[in-house]
Amino acid sequence: MDQSFTIHGYTITDDPELFNEISQTPADLMDQMAKIHRKAIKGGQKNIDYLIRKIKEYPNVPQLKNYLSVALMNTGHEEKAYEVNDRILEEHPDYLFGIMNKAREYRDKGDYHKMPEVLGKQMELKALCPNRQLFHVSEVVAFYFETIRYYTAVGDIESAQSRLDMLRDIAPDHDDVRKGEYLVLEATLESARENITAEERARITPEFSSYDASVQTDQPPEFTHKLIHELYTADYGIDREVLAGILAMPRESLIDDLRKVLRDSICRFEYFKEMMDEGEIEPHQTFSPFHAVSLLGELEAGEAINDILDTLRQGEDFADFWYGDFLLEVFWQPLYKLVDNNLDVLGDFMLEPGVYTYAKSTVSKAVIQYYFRHPDKRDQIKEWYKGVLLHFLTWGKENLTDTDLMGFVVSDVIDGNFRELIPAIDGLYEAGCVNESICGSLKDVHKAFGKRGFSFYKMKVLSIYDLYDYLEKNWSRPTDDLSEKDSVSEFVPEDEPVDRPFIKEPKVGRNDPCPCGSGKKYKKCCMRKT
Repeated sequence: MDQSFTIHGYTITDDPELFNEISQTPADLMDQMAKIHRKAIKGGQKNIDYLIRKIKEYPNVPQLKNYLSVALMNTGHEEKAYEVNDRILEEHPDYLFGIMNKAREYRDKGDYHKMPEVLGKQMELKALCPNRQLFHVSEVVAFYFETIRYYTAVGDIESAQSRLDMLRDIAPDHDDVRKGEYLVLEATLESARENITAEERARITPEFSSYDASVQTDQPPEFTHKLIHELYTADYGIDREVLAGILAMPRESLIDDLRKVLRDSICRFEYFKEMMDEGEIEPHQTFSPFHAVSLLGELEAGEAINDILDTLRQGEDFADFWYGDFLLEVFWQPLYKLVDNNLDVLGDFMLEPGVYTYAKSTVSKAVIQYYFRHPDKRDQIKEWYKGVLLHFLTWGKENLTDTDLMGFVVSDVIDGNFRELIPAIDGLYEAGCVNESICGSLKDVHKAFGKRGFSFYKMKVLSIYDLYDYLEKNWSRPTDDLSEKDSVSEFVPEDEPVDRPFIKEPKVGRNDPCPCGSGKKYKKCCMRKT
């Protein structure tokens, strides 16, 4: 034997002598098999006639009949190929390639449910051939490739993946491994599309309010402190001395100026958006409201909470323009510093209809993080979440019910281990008001309570300086598109094949088109799955 190893209770070899024994190939025919195989692959009537003559000469060699079915298939005579294979199964019932051909016929005709009739209900080679201990590697690869075809056809991706993993161990360089990878990937994507479609059917999203068009102007506000204008010229790379200088200003007049910045983001939204669209300002010049919120958080200026919430009431386009990914990722940081004495205000905000999902979810995130550092407030925070859950449960579906938001809120309730709220959660699930792709099924939710302590969920609260340092270190600024010189080809090794079964995709941003092809933004589609 050239190579052999034992797996799953049987031995696999690539010894050609075994293959010839299995195929009952006489010694005088062995040297001709490579030539005959080429003729079968090429197909055509001339080669079909040649194979028929060879079968008459060697009637007990099933491999020749298998080659005939291949030639017929490659010539376009599918039904005749199927007839030849049925003859193989009658005359050589233990010939594995005849069994695999029959499974392939069922697969090609869409009769997936019939494939276990020939491959075995367990889809295991040893179960199909219990009396054999030794198999040629080509038999094993062909068998498990057909099981992959079956499982991907019926949508059992987990079983298909396990067979693919087995093939990778047995013959990592075999072409059927690459084909199997493609089938599993294709089935995975199709399953994701179906899940998204089902999820979209069950999804309830309110009609989000838009920005206030009645207050639009192109006139900037007048600030008491001229240094405030610096907030309009820089992103999170703003000079830290400028930040320190602003924070050193008289508190009352400073807070008044920062409120004006927030109001300006509303009143001049159209103005700034048009400037951006026309290329007259750069992205780093659209950070003024985020700076204002961050500075108000650093000042613990709870009296400005409604000014901040006002910006969150302006709808999705407004939030994306001014806050972008920060809304979901870091906006809770300054909000957290304003939670104290503002729980009622934040609770009322959560109950307002038509407010953007991620505006509310970041408020919930700030509240739960506040609880982790103030466990003595448990009853108060529990009642806060109870009020939110019950309001969404009893309000009905009038432009308030938001299944995505409830998924985020339920997740926060689990993190806080508020078991007393399980009945309200049960009611929300029964009413179909929770996106399960965010927080899991109701069964998953029940199991999740109390699994981990606060230390697992508790996140570090950063000063404005540390927050901006974090953003500079971990967040990318907008960059220009690749030039012709920096084409994709320069990033791919010359010897790497162009056509590959799997390519690692680049990171997708929240506002980028979803790679699943739904046409939606990533954040509104597969991001929840991720």
